Parts: sequence; C-alpha cells; structure tokens
Amino acid sequence: MQLEAFVQDSQTKADKGISGQELLRRGVNSAGSAEEGDREEDGEPQRVNPYSFGYSSYDGLGSHVTRHESKDDTGRVTGYYVVEDVDGRKRTVHYVADKDGFRATVHTNEQGTDNLDPASVKMRVENRMPHPPPTPRTPSQGSPVKTSPSPGLGDGVDVPVLDTVDQSVKKS
Repeated sequence: MQLEAFVQDSQTKADKGISGQELLRRGVNSAGSAEEGDREEDGEPQRVNPYSFGYSSYDGLGSHVTRHESKDDTGRVTGYYVVEDVDGRKRTVHYVADKDGFRATVHTNEQGTDNLDPASVKMRVENRMPHPPPTPRTPSQGSPVKTSPSPGLGDGVDVPVLDTVDQSVKKS
C-alpha cells in the first residue's frame, strides 16, 4: 500500500531529521526519490510543479479582492494581490519567492502605515486616508442576536448569523 510505504519512508526521513510534513512540502514521492524534472535542495530531492492561477471577487457592496500567482519550473513564485474596501482603503502587494527568499512591494493608503521597509518588504504609502470615526456595533434594542457555533474558531465560540445583508450601500 502506498500509505504504508509513505509512513515507512517518513520514518526513514525522520531518522535524518526530516518530518513527514517536510516531505509533503517538498513533494517527494513515497519511495523517497525525485521524479523527472525535480531539483535538489539541501541535499534532498524537491519536486517542482509549475502552476498559475488567479481570481477576482466582488461583494456587491463595493469591496473587491484580486489575486494572481504563478510558479515556474525553477520553483520561483511571483504574484500579486489587491484588496479594495468600500471605505476607500486599498492595498496592492507584488511578491517574489525564490532561492533568494521572499520579497514584497506593498502599495497602500491604509492608516498606520509608513514608507518604512521592514525585512524584505518595500512599503509605498500613497494618499493615506483619514481615520474614520468609530461606529458602535450593537444589536438594535428588543431583537436578540442569533448565533451559530463556529468549529473553525474553537469550542464555545459563537458567531452572529445574518438573516439579510443591507443592500442600501451603493457603489460610488
């Protein structure tokens, strides 16, 4: 069985200090050998599977999210994502991950950001938006808030359940 072979191979690799999760990350097959088109990294075979994908999502209220990413046959990953909120905040991040590490350039107008470049990230703050006044978020008097258990957040965590979405917000 392939699962048994993988478990045995994981044990062999564990003896060398490589976890099963690391094997999965590297994409090594159950026999522990690299397939054609693979490359060596840290003395261990690593499978490179080129890919490309992208998507855009609009919520109908003015928010928009876009992402595109690709990986070439050398393992270099390039991509970008854009987040636009209905209140005018916008963040665009272009990134590269390759043998030289992860590098990103961030263009944003979000509050609390500055043109400081931490780690391998280039920050470009453009036309920073003013802080909006805080808006209290309390349920209207007399109407109970419906909640539902959220398994993704752990036991005992309930999240509000919306019956309807307020469609009165219009795009500008």
